[in-house]
Amino acid sequence: MLKQLLVITSVFGLTPQINAEQNSALALRFPVEKMVLENGLTVLLSASSTSPIVSYQTWFRVGSRDEKEGLTGLAHLFEHLMFKGATRYSNKEFDQTIRNHGGSANAFTTRDYTGYYINFPNEFATLAVDLESDRMASLKFDEESLKSEREVVKEEKRFRFDNNPLGKLFNSLFEVTFEKSRYRWPVIGSMEDLDRSTLEDAKDFFSSFYSPSNAVIVVAGGFEMSKMKNDIKAAYQNIPRREVKRLAPIPEPRQKSPRSLTIREAVQTPHIAFSFRSPKAGGEDSHAMDILGAIIGEGEDSRLHRELVYKRQIATSVSTYNQSMLESGVFQTLIQATSIKSLATIASVYNSVVEQIRRSGVTQGELDRAKKKIMLDFVESLKTAAGKARALALNEVMLGDYEALFNDIEKYQKVDVKSIQASALAYLNRHQGVTIKLLPESRSNSSQKGAK
Repeated sequence: MLKQLLVITSVFGLTPQINAEQNSALALRFPVEKMVLENGLTVLLSASSTSPIVSYQTWFRVGSRDEKEGLTGLAHLFEHLMFKGATRYSNKEFDQTIRNHGGSANAFTTRDYTGYYINFPNEFATLAVDLESDRMASLKFDEESLKSEREVVKEEKRFRFDNNPLGKLFNSLFEVTFEKSRYRWPVIGSMEDLDRSTLEDAKDFFSSFYSPSNAVIVVAGGFEMSKMKNDIKAAYQNIPRREVKRLAPIPEPRQKSPRSLTIREAVQTPHIAFSFRSPKAGGEDSHAMDILGAIIGEGEDSRLHRELVYKRQIATSVSTYNQSMLESGVFQTLIQATSIKSLATIASVYNSVVEQIRRSGVTQGELDRAKKKIMLDFVESLKTAAGKARALALNEVMLGDYEALFNDIEKYQKVDVKSIQASALAYLNRHQGVTIKLLPESRSNSSQKGAK
């Protein structure tokens, strides 16, 4: 499932209706208009007369899963290159224009998609159209800008992953969970591949994926609907559609035995992580797996938190989450232990909790609490124009239909204790699990490292 968040108050025209006597009667809806231009560009518009902010988001259906082996990191590298300027706005003018009008801009890259957003006071909504259409139509980058941004990305990689033990742990979870799939490599790529990428590689990547037909624009917040429609049509309709050259998915073979890895880094406290493959986005069991994650290890009422943090006091934090992607999902748990000696007990408790749910299921009380938590979370992100835009874009890009957002609550409500147990039996098989330990360096390794 695509985790988004729900508010039980009226926000930007959002008014969920709750019938306390019927769980299935909780409905979530706010006005959205959709149009598709002749060049294939999809546009979603959700206007609010009371919002002082407009969030203008442009998402492309391209992530690290679309990279060729040996050229990893291009999707994320383009997140940086998109800020290097275009025909009407140079890189400095782009940033300065946004700042001068009280706005903010940023971007993000995942394994499945890349998103760009500008948030402005609503009187500057048209300016966002001009800025974003300029770089979709006429992005400028050359050998010099590629070299410059490559070095920026390499430094980011060193800071966030190479020299960050937890970053290294998260990347390792995907690397070990997937054997063949392109999900196995990190979104940021490898140093070798970043150095290997050429200007021609970058141009080919842009041509292959940055087509209007591969993009979704979402505008939410304070703007006038008819003017926004006309502005977007005028700005984008002449950008040519290009063929999207997507690679065929690589089937992931069935895992036949447990996998494990131990990482030693300069950390004060050890961590242990567990991972299973789970349903892909839109999968029949994805909502049940979200709820199962909350029951196992999300929040103070979860089984692992009660047992490891409160009762035994051998862990200081527990987090479990189900992440749905286009070709697969991952069900992962991260636990910070109090000491190395407690890791074996933590692993035993984790396996016991999973096996108990597979064998006996969960209680109705656990199910109800998990649903309530997910629903309250589901609403939080919709309090802002940016949150609404992100939720709409995510469902349109990942599921091909923004309307799926409005069906999520009903699907969560339909999950029962039987479907939770069935999902645990289907996906949480210990022979198909991954365990990764992050341990402090041994003294000998630390001394050797220091000597270098």
